[in-house]
This record gives sequence, C-alpha cells and structure tokens, in this order.
Amino acid sequence: MFQHQLAGKHPAFYSATRLGRNLKDRCTKSDPERDILQQMLDDLKNKWNSVRSVVSK
Repeated sequence: MFQHQLAGKHPAFYSATRLGRNLKDRCTKSDPERDILQQMLDDLKNKWNSVRSVVSK
C-alpha cells in the first residue's frame, strides 16, 4: 500500500530534482549558490532513498 503511494510521489521527486539541476547548471562555476544547490539536491536524494528503503521493508 505504502509502496504504491510512494510510487505516486516519484514524478514530484523527479521534477524537483530536475528543476534543481537546471538551477545549478545556470549558476557560474564560482557562484556560491551552486554548492548550496548541490547540497540540497544531495539531501533530497538521500531522504528519498531513505524513505524508499523504509517502505520496502
């Protein structure tokens, strides 16, 4: 049941990560926001994977 609900949220996760990557790619290499965006993307991915692993148990 929870796996099905989580699968329904995957498009939102994918969209958020895609938008974040696009923002990061628009930053210049020396832009401090680039590192912040990368950290946010990494945190989102780690949290998503944690939730997926808990639900799959």
